[in-house]
Amino acid sequence: MYIATGAFESDGFAGADATMRYVAYARVLCLVLLTVACSTSAQQRERAELSVNPTQAECYTLAYSDAVKNASARLFPVWVALKPGPDSGGLIARPHPDFRDGWRAMTEFAGWKRISADSLELMFSGRYEAINIHVARAGSNLLGRATWLSDLLQADPQPSMRVEGSRESCPPDLSSAS
Repeated sequence: MYIATGAFESDGFAGADATMRYVAYARVLCLVLLTVACSTSAQQRERAELSVNPTQAECYTLAYSDAVKNASARLFPVWVALKPGPDSGGLIARPHPDFRDGWRAMTEFAGWKRISADSLELMFSGRYEAINIHVARAGSNLLGRATWLSDLLQADPQPSMRVEGSRESCPPDLSSAS
């Protein structure tokens, strides 16, 4: 017990007082270490759950509701595949059946990125218009808002709709899904 209390005897504490002080410090140290360990593993677990799988794509069927400013579901993709990556990656999408003309130009640039611990941004853009979809994970699904952006000056709010993404199996060859 001398080794455990010896460091505290120089502070003017001896015997039982030094032992109690040592025990109190040891408890505080244990609590701090446990808190750090638990929060680190929880953050890593959350990051793993909220990131797109870095080894395989994730695919979702998208459904829209609650239109703002004359938005229409035909403006937005009906299916997306998030290509692998820990914090960002490529994006493949299928257009609404009523929006086939011009879809290739609309998706000239496409990608996703994590914008917070529980949220992703999916972005499609061409030269004059863009689609911005912000979603949060809800189990294996996605919930959020899809917004149509244009280079035309428009008063806020921008045309948008609530989006729900249902996770599904990806096709074996994603290159044919574009």
